[in-house]
Amino acid sequence: MAIMGYAYLVHSSIYEEDGAYPILNDILHRLRRDGEAFDATMLLVGTWDKDSESPHVEILEEPDHSLSAAAFFETIASKVTERSPIHEHRLVRTRRGDSLAALLPADLSDDALLNEDAEKDKDEE
Repeated sequence: MAIMGYAYLVHSSIYEEDGAYPILNDILHRLRRDGEAFDATMLLVGTWDKDSESPHVEILEEPDHSLSAAAFFETIASKVTERSPIHEHRLVRTRRGDSLAALLPADLSDDALLNEDAEKDKDEE
C-alpha cells in the first residue's frame, strides 16, 4: 500500500534553456501515468544564488497546475485513502466526505484490531 511521489526542484533559468522546460514537464507527466513509477509528481521552480555556500531558495509561481504542490498533495492523500483499509485514516476520510468512514466506531483503530487479532490467535492455540 505504498504511495510514491516525486518532487523536482529546478532553477528558473530552465525557461531560458532551449526546450528544457517542455521536456521536463513531459517527463514528470509520464512518470505518473498508470503503471509507471510514481503516483504523483511535482515541479517546483525557484531562484537562488548559485554561487552562495548556503543559498536561500525562493519558490516562484508554479508553472503548471497539474504539477503544483497542491495537486501533488491532493493526489497523495487520495491514493493513501484509496489503497488503505477503511479503518485507517478515519479522520481524513471523514473530512473528505466518506460517509462509510463516519459510521465506524470511534474506538476502532489499527491497534485495537491488531490486539483483537492477537487475542483470537491466543484463543485458537
